[in-house]
Amino acid sequence: MNRSFSMAKDRLKDKRSPIQLVENRVCFAEPNSELSIYDTYEQAQKVSLKADSLLYCGMVTGAKVMHTQYNGNVPFLPHESFILAPEEEVFIDFPEARWEQPTTCLTIAISKERVAQICDRMNDIMFKSLPYDAVIDPNQHLHTIHTQATQQVLDRLTSDFIQNDPDRDLLVDFGVSELVTRILRHHGRDALLRFTRHSPDANGLHLRHILDRAKSCGATRYQSIS
Repeated sequence: MNRSFSMAKDRLKDKRSPIQLVENRVCFAEPNSELSIYDTYEQAQKVSLKADSLLYCGMVTGAKVMHTQYNGNVPFLPHESFILAPEEEVFIDFPEARWEQPTTCLTIAISKERVAQICDRMNDIMFKSLPYDAVIDPNQHLHTIHTQATQQVLDRLTSDFIQNDPDRDLLVDFGVSELVTRILRHHGRDALLRFTRHSPDANGLHLRHILDRAKSCGATRYQSIS
C-alpha cells in the first residue's frame, strides 16, 4: 500500500465511525463519478444494492455472497471486482461480518456519459486489438484476478477522492479513465456500452479474477485485469 493511500485512510477514520451496522457508507462525490466506502459490522442477508449509473465494486476485507437475477450464491472476495449495469439490482449476504472485523468494500459510480466518452476514444484501438474470437456474454459471470497494477489504480483513485488536493477533480478523472480503460481492454467495448444503454440482455458482469493471461494460441482464454 502506498504512502498517499495510507494517509488517506488515516483521514478517513473519523468519517467511518459507524452510524449503522449494515452497509455504513462514507461518500465522496465528483461531477462524473462517486466513491463510496461501505463497512458492515454484523451478519446480514439479502441487502439490496442498486445504482442509476455504471457501478464498479471492489472488495477490501471480508467476504460477501452476491445474488443476481441470473446467478445466485456468487462468492465475492478481496481483490475481486463486480460491475453492475445502471438500474440493475443485486442482493448481498454478509456471512462473516462482525464488529471486531467488519466486511469492507468500495464502489465507484461512473456516469453513463463518462463511460461513453472513454468508449468513443478507445473505439479504434479496441477494434484492432480485441481477439477475433472474443465473446462476452453479459449474462455470464466472467472471472479474473486483480493484478498489482490494477490494485495500484484503485489505491491511487481512492486516495485522490479522499484528499483535498487542489488538482483533485483532474486526478480523479484520470483515475476513472484508467480504471474504465482496463475494464474495456479485457472485457470489450460493447459490453460496457450495453451496460450504459441498459438493454434488457445486459445483466450483471461479475469479474472474479483468474490466474493468468491466456496464451496466444490453443486453450481457452482466461484473462486478468492487468
